[in-house]
Amino acid sequence: MSVIKDAFRNIRKSLVLDFILLVQFASCFFASTYLVSYYFDIEKQEVIYQEQIGKNLDWVWPENEILNGGIEVLSEAQECIKDLRNSKRFDYMVVSTAGAILMDEEECNKYMTDSERQTFQEDSTETGCYSDIENGVTWTPSLKSVTLDWKGYQYLNKSLKSGREFREKDFVRENRDEIVPVMLGADYARYISVGDRVKITWSDEMIECEVIGILGENSNVNLSTQTYLDSYIVYPSQDRVYNFAKGGSISHELWHYSKCLRAWIITEPDMPRNQLTQELNDIMSKYPSLGNLEGQPQTFGTEAFKGEMKETVDLIAGLVGIWLLFLVFTVLMVLFHKIDVREREYAILMMNGIPYGDVVKSYLLELGIFLFGAVVVTCVWQPVLRENIGEMNFTVYYIAIMIAVAAVILAVAWLVLYIRFKQMDLEVLMRRKE
Repeated sequence: MSVIKDAFRNIRKSLVLDFILLVQFASCFFASTYLVSYYFDIEKQEVIYQEQIGKNLDWVWPENEILNGGIEVLSEAQECIKDLRNSKRFDYMVVSTAGAILMDEEECNKYMTDSERQTFQEDSTETGCYSDIENGVTWTPSLKSVTLDWKGYQYLNKSLKSGREFREKDFVRENRDEIVPVMLGADYARYISVGDRVKITWSDEMIECEVIGILGENSNVNLSTQTYLDSYIVYPSQDRVYNFAKGGSISHELWHYSKCLRAWIITEPDMPRNQLTQELNDIMSKYPSLGNLEGQPQTFGTEAFKGEMKETVDLIAGLVGIWLLFLVFTVLMVLFHKIDVREREYAILMMNGIPYGDVVKSYLLELGIFLFGAVVVTCVWQPVLRENIGEMNFTVYYIAIMIAVAAVILAVAWLVLYIRFKQMDLEVLMRRKE
């Protein structure tokens, strides 16, 4: 008996079952690859978080959204921020994606069309309010931005495409009218160049900015969530060192320091939360006009993160295992059905000296054909899977997963079929009527 001919004969006689089997193989490969890809993504995230979320992470904010008062309140806010930053018990830093940077229509049109601008607009809104003293109030897009201080800038996962990075002095503003340096995400490189001047509105204040650098692709800020900065403006949270009494309204400064009191606090994993709370209360008690800082923990240290990761990995392993068991069960049921249909035929062949090992080989070859076909189907749909589900490991990990799954299926199928044919009672089968 030709093993190859018998394998293709099996396929021709049960095309519908074989098609279902092919779909199940491809589904199993896809699901296994996606789940394991998620596992490796968790591993990658753990590396990213090692310096930040490997420690305790808290988000704090002031009781009052915007500070109220005069120059005395501003002075207290400046001193308070210094004390918070100088604490030896924690790192205090400003990193916020909640600020609205506005650019008037005329300024936007210098660089891009309306449709191109949509890439850089905030998802939550298509418009924002832009105040112009001479021309009144107009509506203009609110652009995505991240505002950070010098400490926060150190926590960015970044690369530089062109220009230069921020320097510490860029986070100090010595007069109201000075040009503010900004960095832009990689997507801006098609429209705006290093050295260009752009006018923006920040807290109802018209500010002229100079682009000092363009970030590399996939630069991101990764604290409680990961935000890729390709379409973001990176704006420095600058300490004011000029005389507040000169130059008009101090509303912009009050708004600025209100935002500075919204910050991230990073502590070592072994620091109890009550100690952090006490440390913050001790600092804020010196500045009664500012009120207290309210907080919300984002992580609970390395051990908790490892525990969360272990639970996720256990869940992934369980799902892959259940899926694989279901597939093996389905494969065996399909094979048994095919054998039952041709059982008497096999009895005649084996009574005429055909080894049952050859019959087993024909079914294993059939399985191998469908396993290979499933891999091809999954690879052909790879771009669609990436677009609709996300990044997947179709390289070394994919090949390793496919080999492992195929080996398990073939090994189990060989063992079961070998036992089935070896225990076949040929005489009973020959006496059985069709």
